[in-house]
Amino acid sequence: MTNVILFFYNRAMKIALIADVHIDKNLAWTQTVWEAFLAKAKQEKADGVVIAGDLFENLESAEALRDWLAQTVDKSSFSFVLWVAGNHDLTNPNKDKNSRSIGLSDLSFGEKIQLFLEPSLYSLEVLEIFLYPFRLDLDDERFQVWKLANEIPQP
Repeated sequence: MTNVILFFYNRAMKIALIADVHIDKNLAWTQTVWEAFLAKAKQEKADGVVIAGDLFENLESAEALRDWLAQTVDKSSFSFVLWVAGNHDLTNPNKDKNSRSIGLSDLSFGEKIQLFLEPSLYSLEVLEIFLYPFRLDLDDERFQVWKLANEIPQP
């Protein structure tokens, strides 16, 4: 597991970034890692958080811990939380009792978390962030790097 925690400082805004947390419903220490990150981001007075993929180990853990996650974020002072899906976040859809697939986009993670499943340009007051979820299906034109490069506005 590789964890990345970065704090971006701008004169007008601070953003905390984390990746590869892999929270697992069967490993309580993984929840402790997330809570420690939020505490550090609060201590550093981050305005918002970017989750750069693989927040959960699997969809089953995301389903089981979604209310806990929402509570940890909704009670925070962050003005935004952007979750860019990673490969673990996008795989292993669960089947409900009616044999219907349930994916990450079917779950609610509270009021503050914005989930990004497709490439997007997110604008803040002083900053634009290009959010690019990890996809295994490289045949999908929405995720072709050459196509995206042509769509991104030049600085």
